[in-house]
Amino acid sequence: MTTLIVEGIVPLPAASTVQTFWSLERLRESWPAIVAFDVHYEDDAHQEVSMVVDRDGELEHIRVVRFLRGNDVEFFNPVAPPAMTFHRGLWAVTPFSADRSHVRIEREYELRRLAAEDDAMFVERRARFRAAFRARLEAILASVGAERRPAAPSGRRASKEGGS
Repeated sequence: MTTLIVEGIVPLPAASTVQTFWSLERLRESWPAIVAFDVHYEDDAHQEVSMVVDRDGELEHIRVVRFLRGNDVEFFNPVAPPAMTFHRGLWAVTPFSADRSHVRIEREYELRRLAAEDDAMFVERRARFRAAFRARLEAILASVGAERRPAAPSGRRASKEGGS
């Protein structure tokens, strides 16, 4: 199991920052790789969502179950994204000042090993994957509170479920 942690300060109060990660429309503004999403269930503390995510030019169909616990948004994928065998995470938000928040992003995952991959190749690919994953999370964090881009039309398009 690999754990990845990214932290930073964002220029929004804690309540707004939490909503950026909880509201799928607002999350999509900070994470433009979300092509479409379909909400299967949502209440004040739970969400079950299918998403289509553009990962390096390939569309991934993923399912996510999310929980809002105070200022934390926790999630897991019942079926891991195609590159992984396991994936779960957390967006933890704490007030830093009246108009800024500290965000701790945690991800736990297991990278799927390719059939023809020897140990050295897997170690190298795992390092590249971790660096790219960190860069994506840092980019999402940097965009929170930045000038918003308009969302693509039809943000609630139904998506085909999948995951492997």
